[in-house]
Amino acid sequence: MVVQRPRYLAARVGGAPICDRIRDLLARGGTVAGTSAGASAMSETMLVGGPDESHRIDTVQMAPGLGFIAGVIIDQHFAERGRLGRLVGAVAQNPRLLGIGLDEDTAVIAEAAGFRVLGSGAVYVVDGVRESYTNVSE
Repeated sequence: MVVQRPRYLAARVGGAPICDRIRDLLARGGTVAGTSAGASAMSETMLVGGPDESHRIDTVQMAPGLGFIAGVIIDQHFAERGRLGRLVGAVAQNPRLLGIGLDEDTAVIAEAAGFRVLGSGAVYVVDGVRESYTNVSE
């Protein structure tokens, strides 16, 4: 059984007064950080489940996130849990989103023109914007 922690976090924070305060903080140039489920919940669309090592896109589970960062979908514990297939599946279903896979002890700092990487691990990027063919609808 997969625990739906990002979904729980988004349901508890999204729409609550604290969510509006966080958006105000971001609009004023403030910093917001999240680890594990908190990192996944930052995006508009978030990964909430699916087998770590599966390459089947029909097993990827997504839900609305908090929307603090646009245009990306974030997965965490990335190399440690072998989640490349899961992120590729999420991007295949949402090719307009940039997939970001974060290793443990690793962060990205989102900036206007991209992001910076901090920490001891790696960040993986899956970009489907130039996808020329998909059979997702089949």
